[in-house]
Amino acid sequence: MDIKTRISHLFQLQEIQEIENLNVNKVLEIGIGDGHLSSYLQRLDYDVTTVDIDKDKNPDIVADIRTYEPDDYDVICMFEILEHIDYKEALKVLEKMKNHAKYILISVPQGRIYFDISITFSGIKRLFGKHIASLHINFPLRSKSKGEHKWELNREVKRKQFRKMLKKNFTILKEYKVPLNSYHTIFVLRSN
Repeated sequence: MDIKTRISHLFQLQEIQEIENLNVNKVLEIGIGDGHLSSYLQRLDYDVTTVDIDKDKNPDIVADIRTYEPDDYDVICMFEILEHIDYKEALKVLEKMKNHAKYILISVPQGRIYFDISITFSGIKRLFGKHIASLHINFPLRSKSKGEHKWELNREVKRKQFRKMLKKNFTILKEYKVPLNSYHTIFVLRSN
């Protein structure tokens, strides 16, 4: 696993731990990847259920998220999953999932090349809860997604359009590009 993917995992874990302060225990992870997230959460005594379409990844439940009807959970995580299905289907999945969890954590790719500069001063993040200076300069890479992705933010779907669709069913608690891996955008959502 490359360092950028590892950094993304750390931010995903951070979001779940911050939600933990709101008394969550039951977590559904859709799309288990390499299993790091569920393994880590289980070590922290979370009640984790995993779902994946690929039985070779040994999920608890083998299912396609477009037809899967989950039980109720405190948190549903879908990191780097939604872009593998048609955009309209992804929105339907999100709408369905809001009925099964108070919080939904997702990450989706943002299709641009980035030149990122982040400046952090020791102790300032502790005081203000964020970096005090960040500069993002975006350069278009190509007009359409390649490979397994059906869509990406700022390629097939504008970020503003995606946010507007999310706000129909959720309150966006957080939204940010992962530092040192600006290809991933994390959204922390609370069901309306």
